[in-house]
Amino acid sequence: MTVSSHTLLFNTETLMPYRKAFMPFESYSILFNLSSQPFWVRYGLALLAVTATTMATIYIPVIGERAAFLLFFFGIIQISFWLGLYPGILVAALSLISVNALILLPAGTESYDILILNAGFGFVSAVMIATTYCHRRIAKALWTSQQDLDHAQTVGQIGSWRLNVLRNELIWSNENYRIFGIPKGTSMTYENFLAIVHPDDREYVDRMWQAGLKGEPYDIEHRLVVDGQVKWVREKAVLEFDNKGSLLGGFGTTQDITELKRNERALLESQRRYSGIFESAMDAIVTIDNHQRISLFNAAAEKMFGCKAEDAIGLSIDQFIPKWSRSYGSHSSGFSTMGPLYSNGGGRLAINGLRVNGEVFSIEASVSRCDEEGEPTFTAILRDVTEVMRAEFALKERIRLQDQLTKVAASVPGLICSFRLRPDGSACMPYANPSTDSVLKR
Repeated sequence: MTVSSHTLLFNTETLMPYRKAFMPFESYSILFNLSSQPFWVRYGLALLAVTATTMATIYIPVIGERAAFLLFFFGIIQISFWLGLYPGILVAALSLISVNALILLPAGTESYDILILNAGFGFVSAVMIATTYCHRRIAKALWTSQQDLDHAQTVGQIGSWRLNVLRNELIWSNENYRIFGIPKGTSMTYENFLAIVHPDDREYVDRMWQAGLKGEPYDIEHRLVVDGQVKWVREKAVLEFDNKGSLLGGFGTTQDITELKRNERALLESQRRYSGIFESAMDAIVTIDNHQRISLFNAAAEKMFGCKAEDAIGLSIDQFIPKWSRSYGSHSSGFSTMGPLYSNGGGRLAINGLRVNGEVFSIEASVSRCDEEGEPTFTAILRDVTEVMRAEFALKERIRLQDQLTKVAASVPGLICSFRLRPDGSACMPYANPSTDSVLKR
């Protein structure tokens, strides 16, 4: 698709035309308030309108002589539109009385002519009141719809715009002005628009707009600088071209996504911190889903089981627990079958682990549960306690052996004791059998 030089010039230099944006509902929002005024105000205004038109007709000769009914019809139309049906009927009735009493009768008009004029006045007034009231209802419905749209855009933080190249006209919604921090109705040029775009994003925005002029989709995210603050917006546009590829106009939206971007940054920062903790943890951390499939496997887990994370993710946790350990109904089988330990929200247990090379080792596991969209996930912090258990076993064996030697020494006659010399020259006797006490007492 090609774009004529005239159209391209218009859109590169005046994306937003010089003509002031037209806002047809601004005056309606003020004047429709008249219909909500008290009874005496509305009908008082109707009476005032009749008085003013009557005085003008009497004291302005050119109106009284050539267009006696002109101002009365004008008053009927205006009152019917701004104040409603019944004030319009009142004005028509009072206008008819005024025409007869102050214009037709003093002028000596024939009775037949007066009758014809009254009938014509009444018919025309009825048509005008009905037509004007119908137009009033349509206009009020449009105004109400516009108000609802403005409120919806404010809540959703989405503005809109409509571009008409032939009329050199751009219409912005109120929310669009708010997003860009521009007073309503301000005339805009393309340079003014780019001045609001963040300096680092201007080249990108201009490039994407030029691509949009050639028929490419226009759906971008970029930053604005409004009152010294940085905003993020998402802009989408649908441009309209004629058969020759010339731009006719377009419709677009601007969404304020500043809060979304802020939340995304906070989430990324949180994920970055979590990832740093997760990967640098000395203990192995493994997360499994409700189907016992591994979804997270940190570096310490790789070292512990001798398996890369990319190979472990998606496997069943049972791949890292010996079959004999799973089959005996021990705590380790609870780890693989999501037993009562997990339904209680967490716990600590001792299980047997299986490395990729087939080596079995002891693990201490601390398990927690988290529900994500109704599906439980389980995260286990695993610690290899093989050496600890060996040390504990060795200590128990030493204590057991020492107890046996103590019993043997107590049954042997004679003096048996241990003697220890400290580095400072002092000495102590950690153990002595009962015979030692009797010998020393002597």
